[in-house]
Parts: sequence; C-alpha cells; structure tokens
Amino acid sequence: CHLHFSLWNEDGANIFAQSLGDKEKGVYLSNSSDTRNILSDDAHFFMAGILHHLPGLTALFCASRASYSRLAPSSWSGPFQAWGLNNREVCLRVPASRTGISNVEIKIVDHTSNPYLAIGSIIACGLDGIRRKLNLPEGYDVDPATLSESDQPARLPGSLEEALRHMEDDGVIVEAMGKGLWSCYNVIKKAHAMRFRGNECLSDIAALY
Repeated sequence: CHLHFSLWNEDGANIFAQSLGDKEKGVYLSNSSDTRNILSDDAHFFMAGILHHLPGLTALFCASRASYSRLAPSSWSGPFQAWGLNNREVCLRVPASRTGISNVEIKIVDHTSNPYLAIGSIIACGLDGIRRKLNLPEGYDVDPATLSESDQPARLPGSLEEALRHMEDDGVIVEAMGKGLWSCYNVIKKAHAMRFRGNECLSDIAALY
C-alpha cells in the first residue's frame, strides 16, 4: 500500500523542494502549516490538484469493494481529504527530515489499483493543479479524527460505488483515461461492486483469488 512520487524537470532536478540553507533546515519540523520555505510553488499547485480530484481518484486508487474496509480513521490509512507534513493520518503525506523533502506519499493507494492508471491519473490531476494554480489548503498536524466534526476535513468516499460516481463527474480523470478505457473501467468496477454488495470480505477474496 501507499505510493510515493516526485516531479523532476528536464535537467534532472526535483522541482518539489526549495533549496534550503543551513538555517532553514528543520524549520518545518515545528510548523506543518509553514511550507513556503521548503516546498516550491509548483509543489503546492501539484498537491492542490491531487487533493481537489481525490474523491474521483479514489476509484482508481482503491479499486476493490474490500479496499474501503481499510479506509478507517486513526489507522494510518489516510481516509481524509487533507495533507500534512509527517502526518500519517491524512491522505497526502509529505515526509520530511532534516535533509529536506524529496517526495509526497498518497496513503490510500492499495494493491488492487492498476499502477499505470494510478500514476497516470496523479500526473494528470497534479498538472491540472499547476495549470490552474490551485490553492493548497492549510495542512493538518494532528489526526483529523480527534477534531470536532465541524473542524474535520472532508472524508473520502466510503464505498467503491460512491468513488465511481465521483470519478464519473471528474472531467480531468475521464479525459486523461480516454472515453474508451474509462467506460470499460467504470462498467467492470460497477459490476464488481454490485456483485459483492452486502457480502463479507471473505466472499470478495474467494471470487478474486
């Protein structure tokens, strides 16, 4: 489970990270909402694009009905539509150390996903964020489940059917996949969800393996 990614330019440089001087290193360890000194503008835009499209992306990242049993609060699975530095309880985690930042982790991606579709959709949605210069909301440095309901970020889809509805409404994902591939994926996954509706995970496992 989980997928780590970074964005590199034609010169082989990681464009997510800002160049840090000795005095700047470690600042982010005490303040998860202050990222302008450690993440580039393109990193903010790219992450904002992924966050914006996460409800639809969930259908690609969590491709089985059984996947949604794992997306529970306070279990390091990242079921909230939020990000944070070194926060394992949000979907988009930015691992940080005193040597800097090199990648971003999406925690909800599991073994049922097609890696080509997962990575391709990440690129499409992240670049959409860069093109539109989407604003990255404030990050979380606590488990969102411990906050009051009014202060919690949005929960990600709780079922494959719900995630497929979001994907169907997301023009960026549909365009990136192409109408033919998207239509086939949508039909197959809806049939999968309907077949196992109301059944236990063991039935799911028996049919798949």
